[in-house]
Amino acid sequence: MKGLKKILIIAFAIVVSFLPFNLDAVNVPAITKESSITYKLHHKFHNVAATSKAIKYMIDYDPVKSQINSVTAVADVTTFDSGNGNLDSHAMEVVEALKYPKVTFKSTNIIVSGNTLNITGILTFHGVSKEIFFKANMIRKDNTIEVDGNFPLSIDAFKVERPSLMFVKLDDKMEMSFHASFEVPAKN
Repeated sequence: MKGLKKILIIAFAIVVSFLPFNLDAVNVPAITKESSITYKLHHKFHNVAATSKAIKYMIDYDPVKSQINSVTAVADVTTFDSGNGNLDSHAMEVVEALKYPKVTFKSTNIIVSGNTLNITGILTFHGVSKEIFFKANMIRKDNTIEVDGNFPLSIDAFKVERPSLMFVKLDDKMEMSFHASFEVPAKN
């Protein structure tokens, strides 16, 4: 019986040693006042841009390897501000903000190539989840990492009814751009 117990403990230790987790990784929230996300929309007669400075970014950071393992982002759709209250109110109606108040992103894979992050993940907007891929630029300054990027989205793919102005619908393409700053632990 003691021999079997010893074999099971050794087998368990071997299996655990191959599991893909890193005890050194830490969750690091973005510096709120230095982070934002902006959407840009185009219509034949005008362009619209609205920014949220209330987005919450979080990274899983490995200080041993000095790398980002994963990222999540959550934004309340009512926090986007275009500078035009009427337009923002109409946008909240179109995206059904009471029914779908949050936009979320969770990475499923990040490949680091120099200062470029190749990010794949699931974006959920207007109750629809889609896999997206985009590149981001990463700049390291002492114990701070700044990440910037942009990517296009199809409004139709997320089942949002595109509004019309003078019988012309808003373009389907929405351009998203983001900036996030993180204060990370020093390399071990």
